[in-house]
Amino acid sequence: MSNRMKEFKVNKYITLKLEGEKRKTTNIYVNGKLFRQCRYLLLDIPINNINNFEEIESIDDVADFLDNSLEPEFDLHHKLYYKDRIPPDVEFWGHCSNLQVWNEYDYDTRILHSNLAFPLLKKLAEVGDIKADKVFREEIALRIKNGSKDTIRFLINNKFQNYLSKEELFESLLDDINFYALKEIEHYQEFDWVFGQFKRPQDIYPNVGIQNKKIVELSLNNMGLSKIPSSIRNLKSLTGLHISENCLTEIPKWVYKLTALQFLDLSYNRLMSLPRGIQNLKSLQKLWLGYNEITSLPDLMNDLRELDFIDLIHNKLSNLEMEKIKQMKKENKKIKILF
Repeated sequence: MSNRMKEFKVNKYITLKLEGEKRKTTNIYVNGKLFRQCRYLLLDIPINNINNFEEIESIDDVADFLDNSLEPEFDLHHKLYYKDRIPPDVEFWGHCSNLQVWNEYDYDTRILHSNLAFPLLKKLAEVGDIKADKVFREEIALRIKNGSKDTIRFLINNKFQNYLSKEELFESLLDDINFYALKEIEHYQEFDWVFGQFKRPQDIYPNVGIQNKKIVELSLNNMGLSKIPSSIRNLKSLTGLHISENCLTEIPKWVYKLTALQFLDLSYNRLMSLPRGIQNLKSLQKLWLGYNEITSLPDLMNDLRELDFIDLIHNKLSNLEMEKIKQMKKENKKIKILF
């Protein structure tokens, strides 16, 4: 501490200064240059509530629930701070303490709020901090895997996932079963991904839709597949499976055990028939079978009560099968059938 306690050096790279003429404020400097990022992270946990936070994983998990009375209020109209809830020097010491502990614990990002920890860690790595460079990617992967939804959203929105390889990213985003199932699929490291279900299942751009650490949508369109990768049978939360424009001649029976499926796209393949097991897909809503060589459909298709769309364009259905399809449409007024 120097200059009458207005400067504090955390380590070789990080220095905090209490500066300003009319109003003193705490500024962070990295390698001698001002680092501009949200830093109001002083949290006031009342003593009588301390037991409520014994099992928290990180500051992010509780920041929304804690008293922010230590932060100053800002008058946007006059562009002035009009109320200091604590003296600036006390605030300064609080930030010094936070960053000192963060440094001593090897930049563990659970100690600081993510909106400060990760930008600061990135900057430190850029200026040559060996410790920061070592843990930067590790911390991103750990917090995507174990962090709160808000933490993950912050990291993704700010594109920190781009510092990970596809394998590191998928391993962070998925539980073990879903990750290893995906890993067995050829070219999975080239896949694009989104959170949650795709908005338009019939027009798939990303390959993987992820929700709650599980794969809920998977697109293997135009990959030259002659059979469906067997590891997919382990994706029990799959709601959309899209395997269009491949070379499939048959559908394995285990596909019909993926009972969460709502969208199944098998168009532009070489299928000649569908097994009776399709009746088990009780949640199925849309089924694309166009541009195959299908000659007949299972009699139990009517059991799929949620089905509201079937594409059968350009197949080899007999006249008898066509009559069965028309009868199906009469019995289920909501269904749309293209043939």
